[in-house]
Amino acid sequence: MNKKILTIGLMLSGVIALGSGKAEAEQLKGKGSFSGTFASTQTDTNGDGQKAAFNSIGAKGTLGDSTIQGVDEFVFSGPATCPNGNAGFELTLLRSLNPAAPSNFVQRFESTGDLIFSEQTSGTICFDPVTLIQFFSVTIQITGGTGRFEGVTGTGENSGTAKTLFEDGAGNFFGELSGTYTETIITP
Repeated sequence: MNKKILTIGLMLSGVIALGSGKAEAEQLKGKGSFSGTFASTQTDTNGDGQKAAFNSIGAKGTLGDSTIQGVDEFVFSGPATCPNGNAGFELTLLRSLNPAAPSNFVQRFESTGDLIFSEQTSGTICFDPVTLIQFFSVTIQITGGTGRFEGVTGTGENSGTAKTLFEDGAGNFFGELSGTYTETIITP
């Protein structure tokens, strides 16, 4: 009888220990730098002639080397002063105005193949017509993942500069970008 009670007690202790471990979410802090390219897609959610961009990026960070791919679309929002002090034009992430607009990204870690899924929630680009530099800043919401990132949530920010290397009258473009990012990943 005592042996049976001891076995049941040990099993319950194990279940309680496992359950309490699951109840405590862990925060992983990540930061790093990135660089890559962007190119126009055929997507123009609001029909303004400004196409969405496909981004292909390599990143080096505290959570490991990764690649990031995604699509986002920005809309002209008016004159602005860029971070370098020059007068420019501001564009706003269309997703913050229209939930149907693309702003989805996938980060793939090279060492494991694990993925993090995210959506940009807000962002701006300031285009300086003198230097042709685009200054960007976006916030992201982490919505899930695979492998060690299955079920994660969290937030992040990235900022940097971009420059269009090719553009034509039909709204097609190609360019380069680089910057830094921070992210807080909350595990289930």
